[in-house]
Amino acid sequence: MEHTKIELDKLQKSNLTSLIEYAGSISHLSKMTSYPITTIQGWVRRGRISKKAAVVISSKQAFSKKFTAEMLRPDITENEVMEFTKTIIDNQLV
Repeated sequence: MEHTKIELDKLQKSNLTSLIEYAGSISHLSKMTSYPITTIQGWVRRGRISKKAAVVISSKQAFSKKFTAEMLRPDITENEVMEFTKTIIDNQLV
């Protein structure tokens, strides 16, 4: 589904907020994902998670059923998901 830039920005911000609320806080999300608090604060400031982080988080058992990479980043392509997934597997980031 195509989104306007404004719609996409709102959707990404809302989904990031849902992710943080699901984890309980930025601090808890940091502990659950191994991303530094400052990185997550950067996502909040920008209003979106990075595409790579969306794939990493969606592959973690605690989040995989509720938060897909496509939900967290509706603008991510199938090729990007495959590329990041390969990187994750190669670097054992999960």
